[in-house]
Amino acid sequence: MVKLLLGAGKDRKDDWLTVDKLTHLKPDVAWDLTRAPWPWEKNSVERAEADNLIEHVGWGPDGEDLLMVFMNEAHRVIQPGGALWIRVPDFKYWPGGALKDPTHRRYFISNSFDYWNGEHQTYKVYGSSYGYKPWSIKIESDKRFLTVTQRPIK
Repeated sequence: MVKLLLGAGKDRKDDWLTVDKLTHLKPDVAWDLTRAPWPWEKNSVERAEADNLIEHVGWGPDGEDLLMVFMNEAHRVIQPGGALWIRVPDFKYWPGGALKDPTHRRYFISNSFDYWNGEHQTYKVYGSSYGYKPWSIKIESDKRFLTVTQRPIK
């Protein structure tokens, strides 16, 4: 099965495909992860990692929520039982880390992920009506970063 380093930059792991829109970084797959469809088949990815990536995802020129595109495409390509691993600055405990980078477009606290958590009332009331696909979510914080493991509910 396929393993993806999303927004890999210069990071590399043996047996993982690197994905980045910045071609000068020479990723295995040059792709803008806010564009659908991603170039993988449904349920073909075992694991994907987005380390310090999604806080950089903003909105399209027409106001389209590009994080929804990202999350829903990840949901589509990750196989049942597979996982999307995310790490973002924890705004609650480390606002300086979240705010200091001018390329950050979003800020996250642990409750932000309730909008994707298919088992949470926030998803049932808001996330699903916005068009997000459901995930089973586990969150940890080291008081600098949130580490989130999301498994698609299919």
